[in-house]
Amino acid sequence: MNLPRSENRTRLSLGRRVMNASICLLLVDDHAAFRTPLAMILEREPDLVVVAQVGSLAEARAVLPEIAGRVDVALVDLLLPDGDGVEVVRDVRVLHPRPRMLVLTAVIDPAHHARAIDAGAAAVLCKSAHPEAIVACIRGTGAAAPILPSR
Repeated sequence: MNLPRSENRTRLSLGRRVMNASICLLLVDDHAAFRTPLAMILEREPDLVVVAQVGSLAEARAVLPEIAGRVDVALVDLLLPDGDGVEVVRDVRVLHPRPRMLVLTAVIDPAHHARAIDAGAAAVLCKSAHPEAIVACIRGTGAAAPILPSR
């Protein structure tokens, strides 16, 4: 499968593990130093698989048609080099209403968090959250359990 590779930041996982995973994930974060280790942590969980990870709004838009129907939860940063993560939340909701959206960001502005929730995000978590909390939130989101946004 050929996908745009802007600065080698796009990765798409294909394989048998996706078929067996309970929750398939899309990661959207421009900081590879955060995104890559997070993907490794998530991949260690038996019920989670990262099917794609991208570093910009343009890359997210390019990969969405390729992963249609395979993503259960998208983790999105609010600050991207070419736009606002809220746009990713909206784009995913319009193109593929099934995936649940989880914002994982360092942005502390409650108004920005509220815009993400209004656009369709299920919750907003700080990037400093413990990995166990992130995994628990993903599982809750993937299971369509109600999650209270941190405002």
